[in-house]
Amino acid sequence: MMLIDLSELPLFLTMKEVGRVLRCSEQSVRRRLRRGKLTYVKDETSVLIPREALRRYLEERLVFGMSGNASGDE
Repeated sequence: MMLIDLSELPLFLTMKEVGRVLRCSEQSVRRRLRRGKLTYVKDETSVLIPREALRRYLEERLVFGMSGNASGDE
């Protein structure tokens, strides 16, 4: 079941576009790519992130019903 709908986005996104979705800098996106957190496609001149990879990344980090403690400790 798809919890996050990104169907309005292009099939492949630039680091800048992913940064807009995640509300972070291109540098933060670049770090996620280097650490293997996001799958990407690279050719001689560009790096593109598949929309499906971004959706998986977000769904893996989706949190339901926080109990008022952001650290997750109870």
